[in-house]
Amino acid sequence: MEISCPGCQKRFLVPDEKLPANTKVVLACPDCKGKISIDTRGKSEEPGPLPDTDQDVAIEFFEEGTKAGLVCVPDESMKESVVRVLEEFYYKTSAADDLRTFYAKVRYNHYGVMVVSEKSAEGGAENNPILKYLERLPISIRRNIFLFLISTQYRTLDTLMAFSLSVDAIINEKDLGEMREILQKSLSQHEHFYKVFKDCLRAEGRV
Repeated sequence: MEISCPGCQKRFLVPDEKLPANTKVVLACPDCKGKISIDTRGKSEEPGPLPDTDQDVAIEFFEEGTKAGLVCVPDESMKESVVRVLEEFYYKTSAADDLRTFYAKVRYNHYGVMVVSEKSAEGGAENNPILKYLERLPISIRRNIFLFLISTQYRTLDTLMAFSLSVDAIINEKDLGEMREILQKSLSQHEHFYKVFKDCLRAEGRV
């Protein structure tokens, strides 16, 4: 499990087997000694089976090396803005305008970046079925997805809330004009965080 300190913003990897299951624990940050709250309740659940979908519509063909992004944003003007930013980072983007389309696309494709609005489904950020599904993915899959949440209620780059919601970064709707700079910073931090970890896996022949 990856954890983030709300005090110093340092991020750490903690082996799942080291954490007690189905409970809430508080750890001391090894850098600033601040408190890090970890909730493992329900983390062992596997994602439920995806509903039947139209394979011909869902499968997308990407050339080798293509960076793919999925945008789950219902507002058309906001979606266009998000797509433009992702294209600046050379992502080939796809849209999922409803839950059925989302389930279909994640069944057959891998996306390195997902931008999800808390308005993409009923329930807000806390009970959004898209976020809940992604939260229950095996860590070996989830760590290869950068999940960017567009929120109306949470502050941009609120690290503690991002950790609580199991997303990699948050941007408030009012800050969408700065999305390019915020996404660039967040992606850079995410890639740096996992670089050493992935290098070790490659050295061991596990990726």
